Amino acid sequence: WPAIVVFYLIACAISWPFFWWRDYTKDGYRSWFIFIIMWGPGIAALIATYLFRASHVRTITLFGSSVGRSLAIWFLPFAFAAALLAITREDPTGMLKVMAQAATLGFLLTLGEELGWRGFLQDATRSLRPWKRYVFIGTIWALWHFTNNFADRSPVQVLAKASFYVPMCIALSWLAGAMTERTRSLVVACSVHAWVNLAFEMQGLMGRTQAVILPLTLAIWWLLLRKWPAPAQR
Repeated sequence: WPAIVVFYLIACAISWPFFWWRDYTKDGYRSWFIFIIMWGPGIAALIATYLFRASHVRTITLFGSSVGRSLAIWFLPFAFAAALLAITREDPTGMLKVMAQAATLGFLLTLGEELGWRGFLQDATRSLRPWKRYVFIGTIWALWHFTNNFADRSPVQVLAKASFYVPMCIALSWLAGAMTERTRSLVVACSVHAWVNLAFEMQGLMGRTQAVILPLTLAIWWLLLRKWPAPAQR
C-alpha cells in the first residue's frame, strides 16, 4: 500500500495541474500538454517501481507472453479501420494518414496511462480479489481525471456525470485488466484504452462505419486471445 499511495500521489501531482490549466485557466495551454497529462501515471509508475523495487513483483511487460500477438492486437484493428474508411470516403489518402496518426499517437498517449494503471497498479494490487482490484483501480482512475468530471458543471451535473463515469471506468478496468491478466501484455491494455477513446472522440470521422469497425475490433481481440500463449508462472 505505501507503493500504491506514492504512485498515486505522484501521478496526480503531475497530471492535475495540467487538467486544471486545460479546463479552468486555459490561457497559454497547448494541445501537446495532453502528453504530460497522460504520462503522469506512467512517470509515477517508473518512480514507484524503482523506489519499491525490493518488494514490487512485476509480471506485466510491454509485450507479455507474445510479441507477435501483441503487435497484431494493436495494428490489425487500425489496418482494417483504415482500409474501410479509405474505400468509403472521398479522400482515401487523407483517411489513411488520419488512421496512421491515430495508431502512432494513440499508442504513445495510452502507454503513459496504461504503464500506471495496468503496468504498475495491477501488479501492486495483486493480493486483492479480482473484483475488488478492478473496482479499486477503476475508482481511482476516474478520480485521477480530476477537472474532466466537474469543469463547467453544476453540482447536479457533476453527480450525473460521476454516476456514469465511475462505473464506466470500473467496467473498463475489468475489461482491460482481464485481458492484460491473460496476456501480461501492456500493449493489449493500450489497445483497449485507445479504442474506447476512438469510439467516443472520433464518431464524426468514423460515422456509420463504427458499426463495422468496433465489432470487427472485438472479433480480432477474441480470436487472438483464444490461443494466447500462457504467461510464465512467477
